[in-house]
Formats: sequence, structure tokens, C-alpha cells
Amino acid sequence: MSYDYSGLIGTAARLIDRFGRGVVRTRTTGGGTDPVTGVVTAGLTSTDTFRGINKIIPQDLIDGTRILATDRMIVLEAVANPEMTDKLDGFSVAEIQEIRPADAPIVWLVRVRK
Repeated sequence: MSYDYSGLIGTAARLIDRFGRGVVRTRTTGGGTDPVTGVVTAGLTSTDTFRGINKIIPQDLIDGTRILATDRMIVLEAVANPEMTDKLDGFSVAEIQEIRPADAPIVWLVRVRK
């Protein structure tokens, strides 16, 4: 017998919808430099907007090395599927954690940095 996470998923979605705002994800796919010719090719850039909450990281978690004082934590809705190469509201992604018990996606916790 498995646990039904639908109530928790619904609560997370309602809280993000109520307290969050639109977070713009910019994703570039493809492109790069040909290692043989050195020719740079442009990738395709796409933008999407997801609901998220942009939070300050608590002072006691900032160590000055891995987590900086300028870092932020963005709690994104489950459908966002961020990647390390994404930009969120112009911030670079530094760390991604998915809250997903038993294949039930709830939220993404994304630490971002300018």
C-alpha cells in the first residue's frame, strides 16, 4: 500500500500560486564550439514562465564558499523541470533539488546566483 501524495501536491501548488510570482526560465539548447574547426554555432534559446517563490537564504546557511550571501533560493512548481544550464530571472543555477517522493513531483528547490 502506497501513500497518496495528491493532498501534499495540491497544497504545494496552492501555496506557490498564492505567494509566488512568474519566474522566467531561459534555456539555450544546442550550439557550442566545433572542436575541429573552432567555429562557434549559436544554440536555440527558449523562454518559459513558471510560478515560483524567490526566497532569501537564511544567514546561518551561508558559508561564503559554497553558498554566498548573494545567492537566492527559488521554490518552483513541479512542472518546471529546471536544468543546470538554465537562467532563472537572469540568475545562473548553482544547485537543483527535486522534492519527489515515490515518483510524485511536488516542488523544485533551485539555488541561484548572479
